[in-house]
Amino acid sequence: MKDVNWYLKEKVTTNESEIKSNVSTVITDLNYVNSGTITLKYYQTLGITTVTSSNAINVKTAILAAKKEKGSKLTRAEIMKVVSLNIKK
Repeated sequence: MKDVNWYLKEKVTTNESEIKSNVSTVITDLNYVNSGTITLKYYQTLGITTVTSSNAINVKTAILAAKKEKGSKLTRAEIMKVVSLNIKK
């Protein structure tokens, strides 16, 4: 729920149809990232701009490993931590 609230605040969403659309977007994109996507737009929607075409495969592998270790899907904060620990600076 924190992830949805963060996204709604970022979008300054006020009307009901925009809220529904934005909730759907953030949940869908979290699911794609948790499934191991390397499509950058899903990370960008979550405010994660450090994933690039050069490091997306490493990030994907790290996210899938972290998700397996946790036993459930990662939150946006957990994904951000995995990304920051697994990209070449």
